[in-house]
Amino acid sequence: MTFPAESFTLAVFQELRDRTTPKEAADVAAQLPAPLKLRLDRVCKDRLVRRVRKQEFLGRMRHRGSLAEDAEAEVCVVSSGAQRAQRDG
Repeated sequence: MTFPAESFTLAVFQELRDRTTPKEAADVAAQLPAPLKLRLDRVCKDRLVRRVRKQEFLGRMRHRGSLAEDAEAEVCVVSSGAQRAQRDG
């Protein structure tokens, strides 16, 4: 069973995976616990890096987490340890 915090953390890492190079994403995935690593290991080697601004990132996380407001998503992102990803490009 996956708990809400675990699901949100996975969603954050999936969003971050799409915003880093395939090599960076693979390097991060290699350092994660096995259950999370297995779910992030599907990285397309020739994909393009997608850049987003803070508000778009938070909006995507709000939507994925079924949260009411971006502020709530921001608290969850910070709690998941991914606050560096929020910085404007």
